[in-house]
Parts: sequence; C-alpha cells; structure tokens
Amino acid sequence: MLQGQNFDSDLVFRSLVESGFEFLIKSLNEFEASPKFSTVHFAAALELFLKARLMKEHWSLLVERLDKANPDAFVQGQLKTITPNAVMERLNSICADPIPEAARKTFQEIAQHRNRMVHFVHGVAKPPELAQKEIDDVVAEQCKGWMHLHQLLVGGWAPHFVDFEVKIADVETMMQRHRGYLDAKFGSLAETIKKHLDAGQSVRSCHSCGYQALLVEPVSGAISAASCLVCWYTGSFVSVDCPGERCHQQIEFDSYVGPPTHCPSCGATIMEWISEGLDTGDPVTPDNYFDHTPINCPHCNGYHSVVEHHDGYVCTECFEYSEEVGTCGWCSEGQLGGVSEMSHYNGCAFCDGRAGWDRD
Repeated sequence: MLQGQNFDSDLVFRSLVESGFEFLIKSLNEFEASPKFSTVHFAAALELFLKARLMKEHWSLLVERLDKANPDAFVQGQLKTITPNAVMERLNSICADPIPEAARKTFQEIAQHRNRMVHFVHGVAKPPELAQKEIDDVVAEQCKGWMHLHQLLVGGWAPHFVDFEVKIADVETMMQRHRGYLDAKFGSLAETIKKHLDAGQSVRSCHSCGYQALLVEPVSGAISAASCLVCWYTGSFVSVDCPGERCHQQIEFDSYVGPPTHCPSCGATIMEWISEGLDTGDPVTPDNYFDHTPINCPHCNGYHSVVEHHDGYVCTECFEYSEEVGTCGWCSEGQLGGVSEMSHYNGCAFCDGRAGWDRD
C-alpha cells in the first residue's frame, strides 16, 4: 500500500486509466447479452477517465472536501471523491481545461442512463422488438460517448495519455462492431426517410453519428427541432441570415457543433453576432433595465445567455430552446425551462436557495 511520502500519483493515475480501459472493454463485450451492465460499465469507464485527467493536475482535486485531503486515506479509499459532474466543473474552473459542451452533455446523459438502469427492475422478459431497441439504444449512446472521449484522448489530453495509444487504438477497432449495428439500422430506415422527404420535410446529416438521418422540423422563427432517426440525438437546428450587409447567406448549424466562426460566403464574423441575431425581444435600455429579468441556461450553465425568440426562448451558447422560463424565488433570476415550485427554498441551477443559506 502506498503510504505518506511514498505516495506515487503517477502510479495512481495509471491505475485509474487501466481500470477505465477494463470497464470500457467489458462494456463493449457484453452489450448484446446485457445492455444493463454494459451501460453501467461504460458509465464507470467514463468516470475513471475523467478522474484520471483531473488526477494529472493534483490527486487532492478528486477529494470532495479539500481540507480533508490526506494521501494515506485517499489510497485506502477512505475519502469521498467527487462526482463526474464535479470533475468536469473542476477541470473547467481550476484546470482551465473545460470539457466541450457536446461531450459534457453526452457524458451526463450516459450517467443518467446508468442511474436509471441501476434502479430499474432487471430480469423482466421483453418482447423481441423492445429487447432489440434496448441494444440499439446502448450502441448509439456508446458510439457518441466514445467519439467524445476519443477526441479528448487523442486531442487536448494526448500528452497525458500518450502511453496508452495502443489501447486507445484497440478500443477504436472494437467500436467498429457498433458501427455495424448502426449501418444496419440506417439501412432499415430507408423507407421511413423517403416518406419524410416525400412529405417535404428536411433530412440532414447528423453530426453525432454521421448518417443522413437528422429530421429537422420548424419550431419557431430561426429554431427547428432536430432528431436523428439512427442515434436518437436530439437538439436544436438554427438557420439565420449572415450579418454581412450585402451577403444574407443562410447560416445553418445544429446545437451539436454550434455555429461557424465566419460566414463561408463573405467571411463575416458570426460567433459574436449570434446573440443579437436570435434576440427578437425588446432591446434592454437604461429606461427598462429594471423591468428586464436576466435568464440563465441550466443545460450549459450559461449565465444570462438566454434571449427571447418569437414565441419562446433560446440559449445563445448551447441553443437549447423552450417556450417557458421561470424566475427563481430566491435569487430572482430567470431560468430556461422554468424552476421548481420550491425554488425559494431549494434554489435553482445557479443558487442553493434558502436551504443553502441556512446551511452556511
């Protein structure tokens, strides 16, 4: 056992990564026989890789209470470690190495799916079509999860994981079995996709899985709802005019990848203009400033990032859309999608409410 001054953080890092690969490979090998345990093990693998990256900054960052951090207690498993969400928060706030929003959202969805699987009654016989759908769901989810993790491991995180290049490549090869499932599913959807096209609906390429199966349906103004028939990705699809005075090129993008930095036609800067381009509400002036309620986004933690857009509201950072907003009873700030009836006590995504005040 590693003790006190003999504590070897590099050895602990390697142990976390090796365990991550073990869970990952086990997950890929069992998704047909047991989608439930495949989901649980895949989520565990993601958590271990996230913690390993944070471990590279300092081992104590994995401890929930930094004032209780002790190397002996840590290696003996006596300290409570932080959740995957907290790991991503610390990577952003302490390490200045934020997880991209699309990856963060996917990792959170996988963790939530794991929680549902753990608490769901297992062993109940399912009709063949439902059993196959469960396998399809797991395949699609793991394809997205691995895509984002792989981009991190061979991209910004590459210097930390350079010793694991062979294992990363091995897992990439194993994922081709999943692609085979998605290929078959896409082929089976040919008639369904044709019906959508014949009805005049728009079908685009899905950035999540790569198939021409993203159904785009208008919602309000520049916002459409996007849903993939293959991998079940859902998000917003945005179509706005280029801000260039003589261009007016249609700029189209989905919430999975976000807007381009510049117009492909005239080169006008897009990113800084998106907020203004989507905002159809009354301009905020010194005269009406105190009548204006700033709105935050709980999906991406966007601070005052939500603007009014025709019949609803849209976040100008992650492009989540909702027809509803709510005002927190404690901090008095708006939140996309509404707040709970007990927000005065429980708070919202951006405050801890009266309960937090009482704890402090």
